[in-house]
Amino acid sequence: MRFLLGLTAAGLTPTVNILIKKITPAAITGRVFGFTMSAGYLGVFGGAVLGGQVTAWFGSRYVFIVTSALLLMNAVWVYFNVYKKLQGHKDLKPIQS
Repeated sequence: MRFLLGLTAAGLTPTVNILIKKITPAAITGRVFGFTMSAGYLGVFGGAVLGGQVTAWFGSRYVFIVTSALLLMNAVWVYFNVYKKLQGHKDLKPIQS
């Protein structure tokens, strides 16, 4: 599982950085990248603590349920706050996969 996490993180991080660069004004790009990295590492720390607490209270099965719910909420938030914003920019070129 750690191997798959590493593969997905390796592909996700550059993609997120490209999206941030596209929707952030040039004057504050460095600051936004700093906030993004800080939030990512806070998530790594907080996820480990939250996962440990959920496992201790409810069992390991519920770690996956809680993680799924959090990822679903994040996907909905990204759709409405990032994807819609990118659709509003006519000057942005789509990212080719």
